[in-house]
Amino acid sequence: MIESRANTLWRHVHAYIRETSTSWPSFATSVARLHNSTVPEPQRRVHFHVDERGKDPYDAARLDAQILRRMEESGELLADLEEAIVCAMPEDRQDALLQDLCRRYGLLAAPIPLHGCEGTAVSLADFVKRTGKAIEALAPLLDGGKIIGKDEALAEEALDEIDGLIAAATTLRARTKRVAPERVICAERARARRRAS
Repeated sequence: MIESRANTLWRHVHAYIRETSTSWPSFATSVARLHNSTVPEPQRRVHFHVDERGKDPYDAARLDAQILRRMEESGELLADLEEAIVCAMPEDRQDALLQDLCRRYGLLAAPIPLHGCEGTAVSLADFVKRTGKAIEALAPLLDGGKIIGKDEALAEEALDEIDGLIAAATTLRARTKRVAPERVICAERARARRRAS
């Protein structure tokens, strides 16, 4: 059975809350603040209590958690709220969630390359980190240098890590192309045309 976009999101949220012992009210406060900071008040379809004057912060957090839980139960998910939920997740979990959401469109979640020397170093470091993660995830599936199907969950994890590696490589490639001399780019285009014909 295919999982809905909303269910994909809520599955990641539940895993985050369960595995980190984060409370629903605490998570809801982060989501509410992010949502309120990115959606102008007249356009908000979800009205959180987090910044209401005179409201006890704990009561506001509990009410905001109830709003999220009701939305989960109804299966309703607004695009603006989805963005706030994704941004409220820690970076590693945000990455996994974005990979799942992008995969629904047949895309990879490749970060936009940063500018300058710092961006190159970050892109390279991410590429190396993801290479290690992909190798770690593939190791249990290898037998004599061949990938064997021992466990579907291990294969899914390996695919996720490989997708992350491809995304990091795509970002690094885009960063490198930005500084490549025009003749390198022209030569690359010529190679692409030859492969296509």
